This record gives sequence, C-alpha cells and structure tokens, in this order.
Amino acid sequence: MIDINKTIAIVKGGLLDPATTWDAYLRENHTWQETTALLSAPLIIVSAIAAAVLAWIFSSHYMFSASPGAAGFVIGIIAAFTGLFLAAFIFSFFAGVFKGEHDFNNGLAAVSLAAIPSYIGTVAGTLPWIGWLLSLGLTIIGLVFLYRIIPSYLQVPEQQRVVHFAVSLLVTVIAAVLLGMMLGIGSYATSG
Repeated sequence: MIDINKTIAIVKGGLLDPATTWDAYLRENHTWQETTALLSAPLIIVSAIAAAVLAWIFSSHYMFSASPGAAGFVIGIIAAFTGLFLAAFIFSFFAGVFKGEHDFNNGLAAVSLAAIPSYIGTVAGTLPWIGWLLSLGLTIIGLVFLYRIIPSYLQVPEQQRVVHFAVSLLVTVIAAVLLGMMLGIGSYATSG
C-alpha cells in the first residue's frame, strides 16, 4: 500500500498540475485506507517532522525554553489525523445533504489532495519573518483547491456548491474547535 515514489508524484502533481492529478487519482478509485497510507499519513508525518526540525533550528523559543517534546509531537500528529478525518466526514456528509454523494472514500481523497499546500504551509510557517505569510497563503490555496475539487469528487451540483462549501467549512471549524477544547489540545500547546 505504501509507495513513496507514487506519494511524491501525487504531491508534486498536486502542486504543479492539480486538476490532472485529481482526475487521475479519482479514476484510480482508492479506499480511505489506501488514501491514508498513500497520501494522508506521509503528508502529516513528514510535515510534522520537518516543521519540528525547522522550528528547532530557526526559533529561539524552541532552543531556549521548554518545548512540548515527544508528547506534544504525538498529540499534534493525532490532532492532524483527527482534523483531516473530521473534515472528510463533514464535507462528505453535507455533500449528501446538498444533493451530491455522501462518499467518505472520495471525501478523504478530496480533502487530502486539497490539503497538500497546507501541509507545505505547516513547514513553511516555521521559517523566520515570512513563514507566517507563506503558511497563510498556502492555506488559502488549499481552501481554493478544496472548493475546486469537491464537485468532481463528491458530485455536489454547481448550484449547491457555494452553500455546501460554506456550511461544511463552518461546521468543520466549529467541530475542530470544540474537539480541541474537549481534549485540551489548545491548553497543552500554550503551557510551557
């Protein structure tokens, strides 16, 4: 299931030729488990490791104060997986509500493919001075990609597209904030 060369090709295509890459991935009809192994897990884990290393190199905060350590790193990865799966479920669920297809396999694929720039933004965000701007820009690109990929992956009709996207995004943000509050993730990140 894990194919590093294919993962690299998908990531590269997802950045440089997204529409072609999305169409090819959709035709391959991956299950959510395959998408997790091929795309989601490598992106989350590699971006977390790269961000941690760059944060340690570039940030005096990490070099001279207590860092969250291994527990914080693991919690961050678990939170990233939870957020990704939560977003995939919500976008897929509301696709069914808005006359599209409620298909978690394609929902996870769409969210994972659209999030490629955001994962790179996670790493870029650790760079001094301009990192936050790069991270913000890449996150916005990821949201634009998600808006563009939803109709083909979840069959949301064009007349329902904007409402589906807005409702799904709003519910995802609210659910992520509530989940973070319940698990205390935000308080862990600020203690230290």
